Amino acid sequence: AVSPAHGAVIKQSSLPGSRLNVTVQFDQPVDGAHAEASVRFDGSYGHDFLCSAQSSDGGCSQVTVSVDLSSLADGVHSIEVDEGVGATRGGALSTAMVFRSTFVVAAAEESGVLANTAVHEQPGLVCNYLTQLCHKAAGAEW
Repeated sequence: AVSPAHGAVIKQSSLPGSRLNVTVQFDQPVDGAHAEASVRFDGSYGHDFLCSAQSSDGGCSQVTVSVDLSSLADGVHSIEVDEGVGATRGGALSTAMVFRSTFVVAAAEESGVLANTAVHEQPGLVCNYLTQLCHKAAGAEW
């Protein structure tokens, strides 16, 4: 499991100190140090993922990093776990492939059919004689 959920839209907060916990939960306990070093946020390592749930055998069942929500750019963000994170039970069991999940951060004031799923209609995605975007989808640029 992963949090924020795959495909979730997170409203960006302008409040200082607003935090977003990014969490990956494994279906079985894994080696904590290996798991912490094998999780990427937005394609890069070094985001200080820490084991946030220890199992009874000393393994790690969940890693989490807390990020400043106001520091995240509008757009799509990813969480990835490398192949080969070893389980603490079952000998050679390990993650068989790369896991990847994405979520979107959208500015709180953004609205429109793509940024706000409650809006069901908008006249066009490109307007003004094809010179600008008419929607406010997170990460969209002309």
